[in-house]
Formats: sequence, C-alpha cells, structure tokens
Amino acid sequence: MAKKEKGFSVETESLKDFLRRVFLNGAVDSCVLEIDDEGFAEVYAVDVSNVLFLYVSEDLGIEDEMEIGLGNLDLLNKFVSTIKEDKVSVSIDKNRLVIARDKFGRLDYLLTSAELVPTALEEKEDTIEKLMDACTIEVILNADFAATLASYYSMVKAKEITLKYIDGNFYVVGGTDTGHKYEIPIDGEVNAVEGENEEDDFTVSVYGDFFLSILGVLDFDEEPKLMLAPNSPAVIVQGEDNENVWGIAPISIEGGGDED
Repeated sequence: MAKKEKGFSVETESLKDFLRRVFLNGAVDSCVLEIDDEGFAEVYAVDVSNVLFLYVSEDLGIEDEMEIGLGNLDLLNKFVSTIKEDKVSVSIDKNRLVIARDKFGRLDYLLTSAELVPTALEEKEDTIEKLMDACTIEVILNADFAATLASYYSMVKAKEITLKYIDGNFYVVGGTDTGHKYEIPIDGEVNAVEGENEEDDFTVSVYGDFFLSILGVLDFDEEPKLMLAPNSPAVIVQGEDNENVWGIAPISIEGGGDED
C-alpha cells in the first residue's frame, strides 16, 4: 500500500486478527514485532511461563522495515478492537506507534525497547521448526469441535485437558477421575505427518486455557490442524504455508496403550 502523509493505510480487520492471534486473551502480554520492507509482519513469542510458543504472521501493508517492542498488548488490543472504520493510519513517531482514526482521534502507543521484551523468542525459526518436526500425527480441526469443547470446558473446574490418540482416532478428555469428566471426539481427517509412520496409542495433557484461546482465534475455512507426537508439545498450525503456529508444552505424557 502507498505511504500516506499520516502513515500507512492498514485494514482494520487484518490488524485486529493479527493482534488477537498473538495476545490470545492475555496469554502473551508483550512481543517484538518485526516488519519487512514489503509489509509482512511477524511475531515470535513465548509466554512468561515458557509453556506457550507462537509464530504469527500477517501482510499488514506497513512497507517500512522495523523491529519494535510492544510492551502492553492488552491496551493495544483493546484500542484496536473498538475501531469500526475499515482502515486506520499507522506510523512511527520517535518512540511511539501512532494509530490514527478518521474523526475519532488517535492512540500514541509508547514503544518498548525490543531488548527488554521478556516474551521475545530468541531461537526464533529453529524453535518453531523443532516443534513441527517432532510431530508424527495430525488431525484437521473444525468449528463444531471448537464450540463443543469451549462449552464442555466451561462446565468443569479442571484446567488440564488430555489429547488422546487411540486406535487411529483423536479425542479430548477433561475433568478429573474423582469428579465430573467429558470426552469429545475430534472428527476431522487424521493423517500421519509426511515421512512418518502410524503411531501407537498415546496421550498428551496440556493447559486447557491456552488450548481454548488458540481455538478461539482460528479461521476454520483454512482447515487448521492439530499436530501431536508422544513426548512432545501439542502444535496447532494454520495456513497453507504455516503462517501461524502455536505450541503448548505438555503437562504429562503417557503412551504405549489404552487409557483407563
């Protein structure tokens, strides 16, 4: 897009979706944003507990190469979510990110030094590639599954969910052995990752809030997929060229047989 006197014209929905995929309802509260001279924006980040890893990208049309620290994603996400215009003007003025709206003023967002952002992922490409390379089995996710899991998850107190690969099928189990429990099949297409063999049965347990936050920002028209392997993080990928990747480190892992 052409650079205007006030800055670059950015589509509001693209900016909103990009921030939501990074922020994940507060799981990641800061990040380093990298933009190349063609307007392609990327974020590599890890949450403060080193459990959630992500790579999120979007063509925002800000054709100015930069690396900036966003130290308060909550504030930025809240502001952008209120914008109803189709486009906004985005520019950098010294140490501020300026987002200007027609007739509704602007936000002068104070930037943070990229070196001081605690969520920045240091071994960026290598970390994401290792997450994906470890996976052996994948299943396509869909909106009906996401909605059902969100409903069931809200009914129990347990924050851990278990992803089960049993007899060639995927299931999600929540709750506790001493309390209420639920089980939901993931009825998408299941495949071995290219170059990998079929796996024996195994389970991986992850923090449910992170898993649900990722499901909440997916575009199911792009057929996002869940990728798993024994002894490995749960990975969710969206985009034909893996433009968005999220990984959640496991809480506990079991393999080699059916679960009681």
